Amino acid sequence: MTRRIEAPVLGGLDPGFVGSVVSVALDAADPSNAVERAWPRVAPWAEDLPGLLSIVSVGKAAPGMMTAALSCADEARSITLGPCVAVAPHGTRLGAEPDRRVEWLRGTHPIADEATVRSAERVAALAHPLGADDGLLLLIGGGGSALSTLPVDGVALSDLLGVTEGLLRAGATIRELNAVRGSCERLKAGGLAGLGAPASVRSMLISDVIGDDPAVIASGLGMLGAGDDARAEEARRALERYGLRGRFETIDTLLAALPNPPTNTTDRSDDAEPVIMTSNRLATDAVEGLLIARGFEIAERRDGVGGEASTIAGELVAAGRAHAGGMRAVVWGGETTVTVGDAAGRGGRNLELALAAAAQLRPGECLISLATDGVDGLSDGAGAAVDGATLARLDAARIDAEQALRTHDSHNALDAAGAIIRTGPTGTNVMDVMLYLAV
Repeated sequence: MTRRIEAPVLGGLDPGFVGSVVSVALDAADPSNAVERAWPRVAPWAEDLPGLLSIVSVGKAAPGMMTAALSCADEARSITLGPCVAVAPHGTRLGAEPDRRVEWLRGTHPIADEATVRSAERVAALAHPLGADDGLLLLIGGGGSALSTLPVDGVALSDLLGVTEGLLRAGATIRELNAVRGSCERLKAGGLAGLGAPASVRSMLISDVIGDDPAVIASGLGMLGAGDDARAEEARRALERYGLRGRFETIDTLLAALPNPPTNTTDRSDDAEPVIMTSNRLATDAVEGLLIARGFEIAERRDGVGGEASTIAGELVAAGRAHAGGMRAVVWGGETTVTVGDAAGRGGRNLELALAAAAQLRPGECLISLATDGVDGLSDGAGAAVDGATLARLDAARIDAEQALRTHDSHNALDAAGAIIRTGPTGTNVMDVMLYLAV
């Protein structure tokens, strides 16, 4: 795929090196590429359907996933398409000529609104009337949770959004969040597959979570099966634990009435396991392959990295220095966080990680940190690339790196140093790629 990449030059590496790293990572994450690679795993099922194949695509990558799936289905010739629906965030490009066989819908992300609920209702309406001879293919990517918001009858959207915000602010785990969402919404936690009954259902997922668990990706929107029988009780405990019981009347009423285990789930045991089309691991695999081809030794590989960005920066540099010699690399994948507090600076987790590392790097050391969705926090960059000379460039620009870190103003600092990587929004997300390089 051709894309415009603006990338800095790092000391000791050729001018196009950073751009090449970014390109291979984004190609691995690309939704169209992902569908084409994974299609053979669902093709026999789709081609043997006696009836129609309907496709639902939801998430930031919805247009790319849907377009690629339609192309694969058209090439098969034996597949007869039924209704198809795609839901993407407002502002997402659909391409030069959006396929007229698809109902293209919009929603808000990361916070749903009434229009998003109406889009989710259309998805539910597509799934519900399918017959036993038909098939339903679910294409789910990052952002799918917000874009599939559809409260069960009796639950107010304002209560659903309020309890979600309250849980997030209180530091609830993703399991606790999904227990509440799965109990209070129609499509999540396997609900969409259940609506498709009696049709046969398959799902293809782009993972934007550590561990690639289908029950966690988009809050289980692409999950097949009834899921966790203890969900309702866990949701009740979560509201109690975080002081939210009694604050959202319609949710309290629903959870009090729900049996445990719930009785309205649908067993989808006849369906195959969800297909993980692409993930952070595949993006870091692609980068690792490029580095080896360029003569680097992979000194360490780590997946599932998380934690405060500035802390992870120090750990990444230390991990690189633990291995002696030049032309060595440390490849990490995952997603860090930034505790902003009251700071008013502009930046993102990858930029903060890079800035924190820049204050530590020596000559011959480089670090690259990249958000695969192309948008790092409040920056217009996708990440940054720094080396042992970046701190001197900041000093020359009269920028105090430590002060920039304290105010979380990594964008302005690294922009002045010419260290920001720009790709524009990629339309997908498989978390971040973090590299330490010794040249």
